[in-house]
Amino acid sequence: EQTEGIEIADSQRDEMTAMLERIQLLLQKEEAKTGRRIRLGVHVPDSLDYCHALGLDLESWMKKSIPDLVIAGGDFQLQPWSHIVEACHAHQIPVVASFSASSITFDPAVWRAEALRAWDSGVDGIATFNFFHPDHSLLRQLHNPARLRELPRTERYELSPLNQKMIGSLATLLKGGEA
Repeated sequence: EQTEGIEIADSQRDEMTAMLERIQLLLQKEEAKTGRRIRLGVHVPDSLDYCHALGLDLESWMKKSIPDLVIAGGDFQLQPWSHIVEACHAHQIPVVASFSASSITFDPAVWRAEALRAWDSGVDGIATFNFFHPDHSLLRQLHNPARLRELPRTERYELSPLNQKMIGSLATLLKGGEA
């Protein structure tokens, strides 16, 4: 509904929260049967306000200790990493910065800079999406901040025209967003 310009109601956010609580209960039942811990992670935008506008009450989920892990970001970054890190760590929930090969040009120096910026902001890990090179050395580099400091990095880069358009259209997904 939000993508059609219809504002999300609190009752809809509550439905999503209730669904996650049911999933959490199912995982706990399975844990009791198997004796093995099953963790629940959520992949969401990096902004609590944007999540809320989309119908995802991440703040409530964290207060209720629903997710064991928050994976934030992906195709776009709305806020400095420190914002989501602070919110998650206030609830003792680890947060992973997610980078998408669909939005970041495939230049290892750019990926290294982005990952180091996230590490320096306090994230607990790095995730990749649409990165179809499982043996690429970059994957091992992204998870080692000390190594990233030693390698060449490109701190500033231009987004592709497609990504500029996509990021520019994010507000249109929200009721009252710019047309």
